[in-house]
Amino acid sequence: MKLKAYVPKETSIYMRYLFQDKGLRGNELLKRFPKYSKATIYRHAKRPIDEVATFDKRKHNKGRSRKLSIREERSIMRHLRICRTTVGSFSASRLRAMAGISPDVSPWCIRKTLNRHGYRYLHSRKKGLVTRKDVARRYRFACKIRRLLPMNFWERGISFYFDGTSFVHKTNPFDQARATQSMAWRRKSEGLAMNCTTKGKKAGVEGRTAHFFVAIAYGKGVVSCDQNSAAEKRAFQEVGAVTFAIPPRSPDLNPIENLFYLVSKQLREDAIDKQITSENFEQFSERVKRTMTNLSIITIDRIIESMNNRVAMIIEKRGQRLKY
Repeated sequence: MKLKAYVPKETSIYMRYLFQDKGLRGNELLKRFPKYSKATIYRHAKRPIDEVATFDKRKHNKGRSRKLSIREERSIMRHLRICRTTVGSFSASRLRAMAGISPDVSPWCIRKTLNRHGYRYLHSRKKGLVTRKDVARRYRFACKIRRLLPMNFWERGISFYFDGTSFVHKTNPFDQARATQSMAWRRKSEGLAMNCTTKGKKAGVEGRTAHFFVAIAYGKGVVSCDQNSAAEKRAFQEVGAVTFAIPPRSPDLNPIENLFYLVSKQLREDAIDKQITSENFEQFSERVKRTMTNLSIITIDRIIESMNNRVAMIIEKRGQRLKY
């Protein structure tokens, strides 16, 4: 197979000399230059001998001129941090307007600039919103737990974990399970950063919500799952239950929040796998309760056993969000 390669200037002149002065043709030229194709040889051989070698612009072409100056790029990166703090979710067009960039610059150019600096338009982690005061409270709480309480406190010191949650009923779960999630401009390593998370929304297109009050215990799994909050509260008052408070906006310090996440994930997977395209509110409530009570005791025990590791991670990260 002949290679279509770059022909040096000296070789090109030699081809012209053999063809025009010596009268070599066809196979004779191919024998002299076996690594070039016949078309390449004749393209160079037919040029005038005194012609200067053409300049290969492809190797020296700098491409299209920059649309954004260095100052404009700095403005984009500066306003990116401002938008993440004040706006939350925003598009490339909005960032362009806030940075004072001309509308002639396309959003595609803004996105390419962000990509070049390591930012991608990725899903936001639904971890809620925290302030710097919340971060400080979380750090102090973790230090206090580590200093005063025993290692088996989360398994033996707390009888049960109790909390309420809500699940939005959708008449077509299959369609809603495939809906896109909220997005944010962030680096891959910033999934848990303060300005890159989003608060989970309970509002949906259907509007009706199923409320559940759930209690879990170490070694017993789900011990209570009811939609009647008054009955649950009366039962706790009768046994004289004492609450153990955690800092506000700290779902990663409440193991039962992980159970709610597993239930939500299982509900979405069931809607897709079983292609549930129609479901009334009673059927939906029964499916939620069945999914919640069917969670294995081993899974719930592992969640509770991870609490010591969570406390250590909060101390290490000075109160910042965790992956849990």
